[in-house]
Amino acid sequence: MAIAFDAVTADSSSSSSFSFTHTPVGTPTFVTLHVTNDNTATYSSMTYGGVAMTQAGRIANGKRVAEIWYLNNPASGAQTVAGTLSVKISNMRAAITYTGAVA
Repeated sequence: MAIAFDAVTADSSSSSSFSFTHTPVGTPTFVTLHVTNDNTATYSSMTYGGVAMTQAGRIANGKRVAEIWYLNNPASGAQTVAGTLSVKISNMRAAITYTGAVA
């Protein structure tokens, strides 16, 4: 089976933590979480459905930071996406689920 896009949910706030609900359309086999902020704040404790995610990468240029987190074989159905930032700052994020990924 080929990897295919399933669904995306975007969210933003000005806080030191966040939580939002992502609802896949199909049965996801892989999820990524893309996060960014207008500072060099770091993210931690990223979870999808209460399961810890793994950081895939981070880039910062002194004024902006972006990170990507992932989880293989996430639970299906609506799931809570949550995380913590090192400081209270304006931040944006998007959870993207895929089907057909081989873990």
